[in-house]
Amino acid sequence: MSKSTFSTDVFSAAYPSIHRKNEQGNFPSNKYEVTGYLTEAENPQGLMQVAEAIKKAATAKFGDLPLEQLASTGMKKEDDGRIKVKFTSNYKPRLSNAGGGALDDDTIINPGDRIKVAGRAEAWDAGGRKGVSLYFSDVRLVEAVERVDPFGGPEEGFEQSVDEPAISF
Repeated sequence: MSKSTFSTDVFSAAYPSIHRKNEQGNFPSNKYEVTGYLTEAENPQGLMQVAEAIKKAATAKFGDLPLEQLASTGMKKEDDGRIKVKFTSNYKPRLSNAGGGALDDDTIINPGDRIKVAGRAEAWDAGGRKGVSLYFSDVRLVEAVERVDPFGGPEEGFEQSVDEPAISF
């Protein structure tokens, strides 16, 4: 396996499953994961580091094979020009605050939270397919997006707590 490390610039978390593995939905990966939609204007250093890590890992494993011939690189250019980057891990990443201090393990990273990710690019060859995956080991929560109640607050009416049995027919 060929590895190379990277650290991203700050980006908005998309589809984060950092506090627990993604085991739900139509395509569960059974891994910790987060996606970022990065732009060259907003994320120049981080994109460069990720791209260099991918190139280094691929070159170490596959020699001069062009990246375009790989089945996956962890990065994909979208129609709108943004670059979709997906980070995964089999292990729960370390979480830190903006200053680098440790966060509680039960901290939840929500969609839209501003984060940085550090990890490694790893080249692989499986069943004739070649590629590079981006594995993250650390997440820094730089800014938690404020959550607001879309309904404007509590209302009078039906209430049920989890301690009460649900009515069944």
